[in-house]
Amino acid sequence: MRSTRLALIITTGWAIVATALWLRSAQQLSAPPDVASAPSRASSTSPPPRGDEPEAEPSLARAGDDGGEVHRVVTPTAEPPAARHPRPDPDASPVGCHCPALPASVALTPHEKKSLERCEAGRRWDCTSLVMNQRSNPVLAARGAAQGCNLGETSACAMYGHFLVRGIGVDVDEAKGFEVLRKACADDARECFHLVLDGADRFPDEAYRAAQRGCAVRRDLQCKQAGDLVREKKVLGTPAEAAAWYESGCALGDERSCNRLLDMTEKGELGAVDARTVLERRRRACATGTLTACDALK
Repeated sequence: MRSTRLALIITTGWAIVATALWLRSAQQLSAPPDVASAPSRASSTSPPPRGDEPEAEPSLARAGDDGGEVHRVVTPTAEPPAARHPRPDPDASPVGCHCPALPASVALTPHEKKSLERCEAGRRWDCTSLVMNQRSNPVLAARGAAQGCNLGETSACAMYGHFLVRGIGVDVDEAKGFEVLRKACADDARECFHLVLDGADRFPDEAYRAAQRGCAVRRDLQCKQAGDLVREKKVLGTPAEAAAWYESGCALGDERSCNRLLDMTEKGELGAVDARTVLERRRRACATGTLTACDALK
């Protein structure tokens, strides 16, 4: 009995020792290598990438005559993008105004004063609103048009050129006025009206071309202007050509174009008077608001 117990104790002890040895060998096999002993991939003399440059990406390249050994080489990525600068906001940044000074005698309403401050600070819409004061305060209107033009508003440039040519709110300066008008028309065909209006007598051929451009972009008043230049014999053209321009303006809803087309028809400028054509053109003129045409239909 005693020998049996001793044998059991010895067997258990050996089992414990064997288990401990087995666990220790397993831990050694699964442990990672010492990172401190691993060689560095980057040369200590290579400068670190700057903040605005992309890091080089590694790739594999095969040498031609070295037994096919594969080497790791470094190739740069795409060029870094150019720095992006935010576009200036004309409605937020102040812009210097080379505008006609307001006389001390000019009294502004609180609303006009506020609009002027905002216009001079670079808000285009407020400059445009000042131009609407052409009759009540032409000096203020001219100042708003000048500043709006400085800010790149084409419609304001057209008005400012008109003011300069006619001396509205500013001293007359025809040379500068027509320069501004020509640029406004060249930049936007919809803004050729004042170039035609102010240049019809001085530069009729140029005015006619400007009117044609405006009519082509569906500006009804500029279709009428083209017709007027032909009908009044300021440029070469036939009555039929003048009527064609008036027809275009009338089709776009311009009352005066419809009225002029009717007038030419009734006066026989387009040939023999045809009652059916006259009636049809009276109806169109009446529909656009020509009261005389409406009265003739009663």
